[in-house]
Amino acid sequence: MDPYLAVQDKINKFLSETRSENTRRIAKEIVTFLIEMRKFESQSKPGVWKYGWTRSSVIFKEFSIEHPRTITRMLENLHKSGIIEYRKCDRVKGQPGNAPVFYRVPGFYPSNLFDTREELINIIGHMRTQAATDEENIAIARAILKDKYGEDLDQIIASTKGSGAVGEEVVYDSPSLKVTHKRVIKELDPCTSL
Repeated sequence: MDPYLAVQDKINKFLSETRSENTRRIAKEIVTFLIEMRKFESQSKPGVWKYGWTRSSVIFKEFSIEHPRTITRMLENLHKSGIIEYRKCDRVKGQPGNAPVFYRVPGFYPSNLFDTREELINIIGHMRTQAATDEENIAIARAILKDKYGEDLDQIIASTKGSGAVGEEVVYDSPSLKVTHKRVIKELDPCTSL
């Protein structure tokens, strides 16, 4: 089964069980935040990173406007639904406070999986408008390239295939997400990296 469809099924089930619009909003914001933290971490620490694990204290600081019990309940519900993952570390003897807890989204999936039908229609409308503008800009650039330099854009793209430039296809190993650009990324346990 496609991983996006599996996640979409989990999200649809979760959303069908929630009655409050505020609950849906907070759930979407938490998942979006965890996705952004995962993207930021994967880009900022090449080679070695905590594989998207975000400490719960960081999540609570981000959502300090909301009541802490609401965030705790939402994290628990998202974990039970299988939308996010949870890891509780062992308490370190002699250190004050509770044992650290980490959360993450299990993969790189778009945050608009939580969007309603109307929101998705608005996004598609915006993308269509943007695509029309992009097509106009490409046509103008193509004409200038042809008139001024006598070159055809299709020939330029064909000549750059496979060189890492315009038009090269990048293959991702999406099920494991441990290979990106054919480079192995070492996954760290968040508990040992404290």
